Amino acid sequence: MTAITVPTRVRFSNLVKAESRKYVNTRAALVLSIFTAAVLALATIGAIAAYPDLIKAATGTDLLFLPLAVTSILTAVIVILPVTSEWAQRGALTTFVVEPRRERVVAAKALVSLGVALAVWMACQLSWVVFNAAGAAAHGLEASWEFHWARWFEFIGAFLLDVTVAFTLALLLRNTALTVAIFMAGPIMLETLGLFGEIPAKVASWLKTPGVSLQKIFSAQAGGQTPDATLWGQFTVGAVVWIVVPLAIGLWLNHHVEANESPIPAPTCVTGFL
Repeated sequence: MTAITVPTRVRFSNLVKAESRKYVNTRAALVLSIFTAAVLALATIGAIAAYPDLIKAATGTDLLFLPLAVTSILTAVIVILPVTSEWAQRGALTTFVVEPRRERVVAAKALVSLGVALAVWMACQLSWVVFNAAGAAAHGLEASWEFHWARWFEFIGAFLLDVTVAFTLALLLRNTALTVAIFMAGPIMLETLGLFGEIPAKVASWLKTPGVSLQKIFSAQAGGQTPDATLWGQFTVGAVVWIVVPLAIGLWLNHHVEANESPIPAPTCVTGFL
């Protein structure tokens, strides 16, 4: 009588460890991580040198915009690469043989991506502390430590939403060049659409990424206004368009597409630029 082999249940913690290693083993992600750290270090040094001019433009928590500005897009690409490259390099085939329950693999990827984003966020916080203290000391000024929780939540909320959008697009498209192109060009195209008249502008305002809509909500609160239903509606629609729909379709494809199938090919015009 032939014995039936039952797949060994893989612990979720082991899946998380395996997905974490991919950020080190994926050469592009590792190189980009090192590059991001170098860019953040240079931005910190630059902020120290230009501290007197910097505090004229922003103070306290608002100074966080500097490290976030130089790392947000790079962080999104770091999150995209391990997700898309696994399909391009047929690594998904091995992964799904070890763990056939694909939703657990996706959950592990999402958790690791969140960890990467939070690590970058903490590095940005550290950069803010360093250039604030060192810049003030170097120029004989008083450091600007004014902390506003509303601005802090606005920054981290928009940052994490952007990373989430990058992850869901990567899960949906499974192609690095196409995912990066849509993530970077999509918001720009929506801004451009708003230049073609009142109706296109209204349509674009409802299709913007949830991170942009969240910043509008916080800006309204900072101005002493109560965010109306339109702002919350735009935030909700943006979250559905950029996160919920790509995630739902991406999960469906993840369950129904064979691991050895080719990912969605990027147009030649896209691969030529990336």
